[in-house]
Amino acid sequence: MLDGIREWREVGYGTIHPDGGISTLKHHALLAVAALAFACLPAACWRASQPSEHHFPDAATDTDTDIDVDSDLDSDADSDTDIDSDSDSDSDSDSDSDSDSDSDADSDTSSESYSDSDTGTGSDSDTGSDSEPPEWLVPDTNQSECTDGTLGWTWVDCDELSDEYWYYGQDGHYQPSARQHSYEVDYDTVIDEVTGLEWQRCEAGTDPPECTGSPELGPQDGAVSYCSALELGGHDDWRLPSEHELLSLFDLEGGNAAINPTAFPNTVTFNAYFWSSSLCVYGLDCPGTCYWIADFQNTTGGPGVSAPDMTSSYHTRCVRGDEVEPGQHEASVIEGDRVVVDLSTGLNWQGCSTGLSGESCDEGTPSEIMWDEALAFCETLEWAGHEDWRLPDRNELATLVDFGAETPPFVFTEFDVAGIDGRVWSSSVITNDASRATSMQFNTGYQGVTHKAVDSRAICIRGGLE
Repeated sequence: MLDGIREWREVGYGTIHPDGGISTLKHHALLAVAALAFACLPAACWRASQPSEHHFPDAATDTDTDIDVDSDLDSDADSDTDIDSDSDSDSDSDSDSDSDSDSDADSDTSSESYSDSDTGTGSDSDTGSDSEPPEWLVPDTNQSECTDGTLGWTWVDCDELSDEYWYYGQDGHYQPSARQHSYEVDYDTVIDEVTGLEWQRCEAGTDPPECTGSPELGPQDGAVSYCSALELGGHDDWRLPSEHELLSLFDLEGGNAAINPTAFPNTVTFNAYFWSSSLCVYGLDCPGTCYWIADFQNTTGGPGVSAPDMTSSYHTRCVRGDEVEPGQHEASVIEGDRVVVDLSTGLNWQGCSTGLSGESCDEGTPSEIMWDEALAFCETLEWAGHEDWRLPDRNELATLVDFGAETPPFVFTEFDVAGIDGRVWSSSVITNDASRATSMQFNTGYQGVTHKAVDSRAICIRGGLE
């Protein structure tokens, strides 16, 4: 039962099955921050009650500091303290110059192999699926530290938080060796050894190998044309990446830019919005002309996802290789519980979100919990005969977004659409603020960060730790 999970934080874990409501008790250490107001995720792709207001990131001169209460996005907006994924008011992000200090690469014309880590600590090699091997390995976020909220949120070594501790189950606790970012770096191209994609090392307008110069910003169709005409590394089949491909580069320990700084040096850290080829079909503000972008700013307002009009001016990085997208799902019922297997990634998902159960997720009531409670919920979950569930990291959670959905919510139809139509937690924490975790807003398709004291939904995952 979910009832009482908040009281358990003082006495340890129990085993739960999500067939009840959520207690309204709050964590004593987080009460003081619950009243803080921050900018919420923008609603460019779906805005229910205020379609006339725009909060798109302005790539050239964005100084947006307005407070956007997302009452038009989701029913729990009265406690919303989301950070707008396009909030560029963080004054230190545009003064960051440490990333361009890498000068040892200017004479390097040979290929080198770079890997973030190969020290996986996850012991679960069972993906829980009898399907074919995954076509799309989801790169890990590379987050290796954890946060402790006992006396206020602080960064700690993950080994200090055992599996009997309340804050166990964070992104940093799981280090799947096969999915750690690993790159083969050449003078002007980078091969992602996890996804198999080959990337333009330096964004449009900058020069290899250090990616110096002034980035060329332009509209989405200009980005498409640029990549189509690009000849680089002896290849002429470059293209603009899809949104899922672009998000596969997210690296939460990349510094002020959420991308590996060795493979992709001097990536912009302010207004770090990059175009994708993915059309946002359902856009009240720009129907048929909205395209998804990824924000690589790794500060308070990012990284994130939004969908502005194609005439906006943003950055471009091209890719080549076979386009393989998550989204090939198979739903089944095991021991009365709904389970969804992503045949593309090999990941197994709880078919119903917090508070719901049954073959069609029609039993119970959608419920919301704070971040640390979401960790405990998944770590103690018994579902479909398995007990090895966990809260997904931000890269895994992003694979559930159907960026081509014609109507919200932006989640693939095999999932509990009614229960995943709002904000959903990930296990990943924003790098420069231990009190905030990344989340996905499925009623808009947007991703940003949310204070851990805010109630949100959770859906659990298993597998992918080999």
